[in-house]
Amino acid sequence: MSISTITTSTPSTASSAPSARAESVTAGVTAALAGVAAAASDGVSATVSLSGRALHALQQAGETAVNATVAGSKTVASAATGVASEVEDLAVGAWHAGEAAVDAMVDGAHEVVSTVESVGKALGHYAEVGLSATGEALSEVASGTVMAAAAGGKAIVAML
Repeated sequence: MSISTITTSTPSTASSAPSARAESVTAGVTAALAGVAAAASDGVSATVSLSGRALHALQQAGETAVNATVAGSKTVASAATGVASEVEDLAVGAWHAGEAAVDAMVDGAHEVVSTVESVGKALGHYAEVGLSATGEALSEVASGTVMAAAAGGKAIVAML
């Protein structure tokens, strides 16, 4: 009586670290199951009597099962460590992206304040120029009015 080796097939995907780890885990589990199947096959083919050969086969089956389980566990632990590392890298990348966004907002706020300040200064300058010109115009009007009044007064005095 024999137990055939368990085989698995994995779909082909683009090569990446997570899929490589998954294939590594699958290979480890397949090896563990194949070891257990081989050990069980050896145990089944041994005689039922407690002869030296039967005891040796049972011992070998147990060792094979334990070794395969340990190897599979190490592979799973290694894959889990890799995934944890990738999650950490993703978190660090997200943190840096957040910092960059905040820096961009601060820079943008400084640009807006600078632009408002420049516009305010320009408007202040133009208001000053406009008020100065208005003052000069009013002075000219007032002087012209005074001169016209004086001329009118002289004309009235001359008529009398």
